[in-house]
Amino acid sequence: MSSPRLLLCAALACATAACTVQEAPTELSDINRFLYREWGNEDEPLLVGGVANFETFMAGVPTDGTLSERSFVPANLREADVQDHARPDRPLENLLGVSLVRLSPWSTAEHALLMVLEDQTPIQSTAPTYQRTFTGESDPECFLSRECLVLTTSNEIRRENLLISVDFTSFKDYRWIRLDSSEESDGRWAIVSRSWFEESFAAEDEDSTLWQSHTMDLWVDQPGGGLLRYESMWAETEIPGVTDPNVIAGTIRLTLDDTYEDEDSYIEELLSER
Repeated sequence: MSSPRLLLCAALACATAACTVQEAPTELSDINRFLYREWGNEDEPLLVGGVANFETFMAGVPTDGTLSERSFVPANLREADVQDHARPDRPLENLLGVSLVRLSPWSTAEHALLMVLEDQTPIQSTAPTYQRTFTGESDPECFLSRECLVLTTSNEIRRENLLISVDFTSFKDYRWIRLDSSEESDGRWAIVSRSWFEESFAAEDEDSTLWQSHTMDLWVDQPGGGLLRYESMWAETEIPGVTDPNVIAGTIRLTLDDTYEDEDSYIEELLSER
């Protein structure tokens, strides 16, 4: 996060120049790109606007419906969206996008219990290895209490599914966003996350390759309880003999939905042990 001095300098620069006030987009593909790109923006109300527009869009979606009713094909990321971190030197036009939403019975505070686990395998049915390391000054307990609003991680993962078996490293960062400031309660919260590869990874068969991957995740508390769980994933994967992108997209979609189900089940297990 920027220092107060940097924020003051930015404000003075804006006062002496022609500044454009940014507004959150309203279309889902634009919201995906916006929340990925602006993840670290100091202007929290701007991010709140993005989350609010996401909720407005999802109001017309059966979030507890069938897989096809809850899935989308997002437009690809653009260069401006990914310029603040290292990534493979691959064209973004090669990415294949899949988005999926699901209604979860648990709150953001309960889902955060999963984010601070070093061993992520209980919530990743296609990952026999998923070891999380907290990077920088990240403090899991501080994140759980919301005294620290950011959690940054590095993850060593082995993914196995019908199409590919591969070991890779993914960086994934989380941020709390307060959606309201009710004095009578803790209010509603959202968590915005994004992940990415810094390099490409060859699969076990030495023919398949994970060329690049990015995700934008959302957990948004709902007024009546529970939350909206959402992920937009963009990936470029090369698998010999698999030329139909619908096959890859279908596999990703099923994996995402299985992960959502695993998350809900494991939260119940964690809470029962307390």
